Amino acid sequence: VVGLQTKTRSYGALLAGSQKPARFRPSELRLVLAIAHQLTIALDNRSLRAEAERYEQQLKLLRQVADHLSATYDLDEQLQILRSELKDLLGGENFSLAYSLAIENARLFKKEQRRTQELFLMNQFLSVFAETETPRQLLDAVPRLLRETLGFRLVRIETIDRKRHELVVESQEGYREDVLGRRSKIGVGLASVALETGEPLLTPDVMLDKRYIPFDPDVRASLSIPLRRGAKALAVLTIESPVNDQLSQREVRSLTPLAESLVATLEKAEAHERAVAQAVWDDLTGLKSREFFLQALAAEWHRSPRLGQAFALVIVEGLGLGQLAERLGRVEAERIVLAIAGVLTRHARKSSVVARYEPERFCILLPDAGVAEAEGLVARLRDGM
Repeated sequence: VVGLQTKTRSYGALLAGSQKPARFRPSELRLVLAIAHQLTIALDNRSLRAEAERYEQQLKLLRQVADHLSATYDLDEQLQILRSELKDLLGGENFSLAYSLAIENARLFKKEQRRTQELFLMNQFLSVFAETETPRQLLDAVPRLLRETLGFRLVRIETIDRKRHELVVESQEGYREDVLGRRSKIGVGLASVALETGEPLLTPDVMLDKRYIPFDPDVRASLSIPLRRGAKALAVLTIESPVNDQLSQREVRSLTPLAESLVATLEKAEAHERAVAQAVWDDLTGLKSREFFLQALAAEWHRSPRLGQAFALVIVEGLGLGQLAERLGRVEAERIVLAIAGVLTRHARKSSVVARYEPERFCILLPDAGVAEAEGLVARLRDGM
C-alpha cells in the first residue's frame, strides 16, 4: 500500500496485490512507488485545475457586474444595476448582505484576478511537470515556460557541481547561447547568495549590489530562488529584467510555490528514472534484469511464429555460488559473478538478451536462432569459463 499524498493534501492510496502468496521484490516495490508518485502528480494537477476553474467562474460574474457599472456614473443607476445583477445571481434574498459582499469583491477584484492568474499558471506548469519523464526534460522546460507564460525576458537554472564547488547554468532562455554551461564559484554572485541562505534574493537594482555577476549587459533587476530538498540545496532559479524595480515581492510570492513544486517533481522524476533503470538492469552485473528478460521472452514468443522464425534460449547455472559466498566472502563471490557476466557478454551476439535471472542463474535469449547456433554458443561459453 502506497499513500497518494503531497505536503498539503492526501488523495488516497495505491494498493498492489497478488492472488497468490508472494513476496514483492525490491525492483517491484520501487516501480510501484514510481507509479504512485506519477499518480499523485496527476491527482494534484486535477485538483488545481478544478480550483482554477472555480476562480475563473467567480471572476466572470464579477466582470459582468463591473462592465455594467462602468457604463454609468450615476449612483442610483449603479445601485439599480447591483440590485438587478445580484438578484439574478442570489435570487433576490439578503440584498444588503449581497451588496456589502459586492463592494468587498469589487475592492478585491484585482487581487483575486492575480490569484487566478497564478493558479492558472501553476496548473499549466503542473501539466507539463506531469508529462515530464526525466530531470533533464524538466530543467529544459521551466525557463521556456516562464518566458512564454509570464513574459520574463531572461530566465536560467543553475545546478551544483559539488566536486568543483561551482554553479553551472543547466538551462536558460533569453541569454546568449554561450551562457549555457557557464560556471561560477559558489560564494560568488547573487544566485550563490540565495543558494547559501536558502531564501529568495530580490535585487531591484543590480548596479547597486557589488555581489552581482553579469550574465547579460542589459540586466538591471534580478530575483534568485533556491531549489532545496529539505536542508540540501539542488539548484537556483534566476529571473532577470532590463528594467529597474520591475521585479517585486509579487514575483517572489508567485514563483516560490512554483519552485517548491519544481523540487517535488524533480525528486519524483529522479525516482522514476532510477526505478526504470533498476527495472531494466541488474544492479551488480549490468546485465538485463529478470523483469526485462521476461518481457523480451514474451515478445519473442509472439513475434517468432508470425515471422516463421525460431528462437533459442540458453540457461547458465552458476552452481555453488551461494556456498562460495559463505566460504570466500561476499566480495569474492561478487567478483566471480562479474567474471561470469563478462564471459556471457563477450560471447553472445549483440542482438541477444543476456540477463541475470536469479542470483545463480543467467539466461541468454537468441532471436532468429536454431539449435545449432545455441549449441555453438554453449561450447564457446564453456571454453570461456
